[in-house]
Amino acid sequence: MKGLFFSPAVRRGILIAWVATAAALFCGCPGPDEFRKVPVPPVQLRVYPYGMDNELGPVGSAKLFPNYGYAGIIVYHFTETEYLAYDLACPNDYEYGCKVTYHPEMLQLFCEGCAGCQECQKGCGTVYSILTGFPEEGTLPNPLHIYSTTWSPADQCLLVYN
Repeated sequence: MKGLFFSPAVRRGILIAWVATAAALFCGCPGPDEFRKVPVPPVQLRVYPYGMDNELGPVGSAKLFPNYGYAGIIVYHFTETEYLAYDLACPNDYEYGCKVTYHPEMLQLFCEGCAGCQECQKGCGTVYSILTGFPEEGTLPNPLHIYSTTWSPADQCLLVYN
């Protein structure tokens, strides 16, 4: 009992349609409203807030580590045993070298552009929260890259990694 569905031409057509649909759904380019991720290299940074990195000792303080991550890392002392770490690359314009700058009085990071790029001297204008890494102002929804942190009370050492 061979029907229309069992013919090789119909089966081949169904397979081609299924593969084309899957490719369109899963391989499409991201749109402007989708998250972009900065391609960060592997990071394992040891920080000593009560030693050589004593700027991080008090809760609410922050320190920049410019030679780590994609564009540098900022570490923020959130609570006694909790730290937050973000890459300084603006996810909206990282290809052009745009970085965010920290404004401690407002607990915010601003994308103010980069001096070497005529296109993005003003930056995208996105304002990020140091407490979440997500945008508070701006039109693009891309969050900063968040690094994992682990506090070791025995060593008085903070490990920042991805």
